[in-house]
Amino acid sequence: MAIKIDFSKIDFKDKNVQNLIGGVMLGIFAIWAFFHWVYGPMGVKITDLEKKIQEKETKLEKIRKKADKLPELKKEYEILKGELSNVEKKLPKKSNIPEILKIVTRIGREYSIDITNFKPRKSTREKYYTTYPMGMGINTTYHRLGLFMTKMGQQERVMGFKDLNIFSSMDEDNNVSMTIGFTLCAYTYNE
Repeated sequence: MAIKIDFSKIDFKDKNVQNLIGGVMLGIFAIWAFFHWVYGPMGVKITDLEKKIQEKETKLEKIRKKADKLPELKKEYEILKGELSNVEKKLPKKSNIPEILKIVTRIGREYSIDITNFKPRKSTREKYYTTYPMGMGINTTYHRLGLFMTKMGQQERVMGFKDLNIFSSMDEDNNVSMTIGFTLCAYTYNE
């Protein structure tokens, strides 16, 4: 059902028709002006705000996921802190030569080893650690030397031996005595 308007029967000179046409044109212009100057820019602002809201919601979701992991990360942090404490006991940040001397003396007494020399030497710095060599001289037997070195290697702090020199002799009763010179190395972590 189409509406047909016969424009030949309309009197365009009539004031009422002119007012009606002017009103319709003014209405069309008002609608166009509203969409062009008000709704159009408002629509752009709305689109921009919706985009910003979406970005904020995405960011908020990422933060929520991180926040959900926080208890797990705290647990992991505590575990790593404990592991670091254990590692620092094995590879401390300071040399503490007096403490090393106490350990050597205690273990030496435990295995009846005569410590004849203990002389700290110049340290050497590497990328991650520093080596503190200490020249040592002891008098003992093969068996006690093995026990001493084993016990030193089992200490909480990382220590090692190098430059081992063994001189042995036998007395009148066929007892073997040994004089041993070596370098005991202790290590520290470089910060």
